[in-house]
Amino acid sequence: MAANHLPPEVCELIIDKLSGDLQALRTCSLLGRKWLPRSRYWLFRRRINVTSSIKKRQLEDLIMKNPQTFGQYIVFLRIECRKHSDLDLPALAQMPYLEELDLCGAHWRDEAIFRQSAQHLRTLRLVDCQPTWDGLCRGLENIPQLEELIVLEGKPLFMTDISEPLRHDALPHLHTLVLDHADTPMIPHIASALFSHRGTAGLRVLNVGSATPAPARNSIWWWFDDAAPTLQYLGFTVKYRLTAADLHLERCTCLYQLDLCVSEIATAQEVLAHIAAPRLMEVRFATQVISPRPHWTALATVLSMPVFGALKHVEIRLDLRMQPDPSADLADVIRRSLLEIEKHWTLKITFGVCNHLQTMPRIRKRKQQ
Repeated sequence: MAANHLPPEVCELIIDKLSGDLQALRTCSLLGRKWLPRSRYWLFRRRINVTSSIKKRQLEDLIMKNPQTFGQYIVFLRIECRKHSDLDLPALAQMPYLEELDLCGAHWRDEAIFRQSAQHLRTLRLVDCQPTWDGLCRGLENIPQLEELIVLEGKPLFMTDISEPLRHDALPHLHTLVLDHADTPMIPHIASALFSHRGTAGLRVLNVGSATPAPARNSIWWWFDDAAPTLQYLGFTVKYRLTAADLHLERCTCLYQLDLCVSEIATAQEVLAHIAAPRLMEVRFATQVISPRPHWTALATVLSMPVFGALKHVEIRLDLRMQPDPSADLADVIRRSLLEIEKHWTLKITFGVCNHLQTMPRIRKRKQQ
């Protein structure tokens, strides 16, 4: 039977089966009108990367000339601006079903940047961007369905300009917040401004990067006590010795995964000793190693703690500060030192620079239609 004689529903079924084959989808889009819409649907569901001003203009021209043909299919978009150039997104209004937007290297002051153009946006990722506080805050208030806000790298322009907090009814569906940029002391201030009116209701994933959530030491972390009971994932860094009274981690009773980046293994022991999360399944921590023998003894002590009894996975990342590099033998040494520990979990050991964002999960998994 000729391709153009097949019923539309059969054409769509065939295309759905080929959704992972880019070349096959391009071929299907050329077979006829019945094959075109569904082929474009899958072609444009892939992440579209705009890496230059020329590509940006090409995409805008394509969408503005044919908004019903192209714009409605775009779901994932990444725009790389020239370093700290002004953000200009005139074509966003023609992408009514855009769900995930990555902006890299941009700054903006226009608080209406997302107005009437981000009704379906669920994930906003800002990498080395420099928005003003008003530009970011008022922009977020125009994204009603936002679930994930991720701010990475760079120094935002709003370092000293956090004046008016987010509205109390903004971001009702927010469940993931990641704040990890160059100015670590500003991280709790940004989060405080986000949560001071709307609260922390529904927050399940929190990664504060190189900062340490210590509400007992600094009142700017007041919001952490409110967020802790609903957190399923928590990631943070401890660069100095703390006690359990400083961190309030005993409030995190629903944790499923904990990521730590610590300066020494003894700090991990202090943190883990006060975890009271019966559903905790994964613990990952990164630390620096200067001399091997004391660290292996401390590591064995940590991994024999009661909190590890019900885990399914443990991952350790070691930042070696020894010369020459002994990493080829260290993994075996660690495993042999742990043979006497009764455990039911898998152990993964990696070597490299400590990275507290390396294993951050995605709570929401979209279903392909």
